[in-house]
Amino acid sequence: NPIVITRPAFPVTSRSFIAAAAVGCDPKDCFVFEDSMQGLKAGRASGAKVIGVATTYPADTVGPLADVVVDNVAELTPQRLLDLMN
Repeated sequence: NPIVITRPAFPVTSRSFIAAAAVGCDPKDCFVFEDSMQGLKAGRASGAKVIGVATTYPADTVGPLADVVVDNVAELTPQRLLDLMN
């Protein structure tokens, strides 16, 4: 079963590492869902697969920092997420 960790905004440079460590995962085996530029950059730096959510910024701005860009997380199927890990 997936584990979802959400927290109020705090320095995102460490958020991906803290969340991965909390569940005993290497960040490269995790997904980061982000809509902020700072969060996208932190997710990328963590080594996680980055899902850019084009809500705050347009897809063409989010795209270079994400493995995949969506307008809404409902667009993501479990199979699409699994495909990203391969």
